[in-house]
Amino acid sequence: MTPTQQYATLEEGSPVVQFVHQGSQCAGKLVFLTPRDSATGMARGMILDANGTLVWNQAESLRELNQRIQHLKAQKYRGETYLTYWMGNNELDPPVGAGYMLDNSYRERHQIQPVGYPAADKHEFHVT
Repeated sequence: MTPTQQYATLEEGSPVVQFVHQGSQCAGKLVFLTPRDSATGMARGMILDANGTLVWNQAESLRELNQRIQHLKAQKYRGETYLTYWMGNNELDPPVGAGYMLDNSYRERHQIQPVGYPAADKHEFHVT
C-alpha cells in the first residue's frame, strides 16, 4: 500500500513523494502526476510542488463517474498557458472522454470533443 498524505478538505489523499535527487534545472518546478488507484482503477490528476506539497487535485467527480485522467500537462494556446488533460472511460461501449483545458485559476475554460466520435482518444491530447 502506498503511503498517502491526508487533507482536511479532500476525501482523497495524495501519495507521499520523496525526491531522491533534484537537479538545479528542476528547482522550483512543479510535478504533474496521474496516479492510478490499484483497487478502483481510477486515475486522477494532481500537481505537487518541488517539496511534494499538493498544489492541485482533480478527483472529486471521477469516482462516481468511473473516469480517469491521463496526459496532464501545461500547454500554450493563443498566448495563454492552460492545464490540459484527457478525462474519460474507454472501457465503456461506446467509450466516453474529452480533452479539458483549465485556466491559471484552475477553472475549466474548454472541453474538447471530436466531431462525429463519442470520445476523444485517450492516448494523446495536444493543443495546436
